[in-house]
Amino acid sequence: MTTPRILILLAIFVICLTPSGCSDSDTTIIEPPLDTVPPAIPTGLTVCSGDCVIKLSWEENVTDSDLLGFHVYRLNSENSWVLTVTPVENSYFVDCSPVGGDCMYRVTAVDLSGNESAWAEVAYRRARSDRDLDNP
Repeated sequence: MTTPRILILLAIFVICLTPSGCSDSDTTIIEPPLDTVPPAIPTGLTVCSGDCVIKLSWEENVTDSDLLGFHVYRLNSENSWVLTVTPVENSYFVDCSPVGGDCMYRVTAVDLSGNESAWAEVAYRRARSDRDLDNP
């Protein structure tokens, strides 16, 4: 083989190995849709006061397959507190450190994408304290 034929064959070989249609401008990346839909609002919130504790419960969420859990909030006329640092997976919560006086409790649902539902129904309850037990 002569040198020009080798160069032609080499050029054809290089052209055949060069991928075509793989530039960034031709690449289409399909990403999954972003989940922005919050889970269903918790329902059936009930509150029961015990000896220096408040017990909250609500109906289980059977609607959302991507449910992570629930956040519980406590509010009074002066302050508000997030009682759950990470969402609780159960459909109940016990507030072992309630404040004196009437409080409002709210529950939200959180999904795996971090979407949080609107507040659940509101419930008021006053915890029975040692002082209340002494003066029935």
